Amino acid sequence: MNATAWAWQDAGVCRHPRAQANADFFPGDRRSRGAVLAKAYCGVCPIRQQCLDYALRNAERGIWGGLDDVERDDIRMDIEVRTA
Repeated sequence: MNATAWAWQDAGVCRHPRAQANADFFPGDRRSRGAVLAKAYCGVCPIRQQCLDYALRNAERGIWGGLDDVERDDIRMDIEVRTA
């Protein structure tokens, strides 16, 4: 994927140094303080939906669009059940 295709991510709140210093967007424990902070940053992010859509399409790991791996896996399973 070229740099232009990734440009939308530059508008993410997660790119801010404070978010990177305080939150854990790739937590080992999805209930950790860092994970909770990451989700809070996502909650005010202007590209939250775009980020979530990307992560759902690409099976990303970590917190994307305010949801962790398990939460996105649940969404994928719901989609599969509805389209089956």
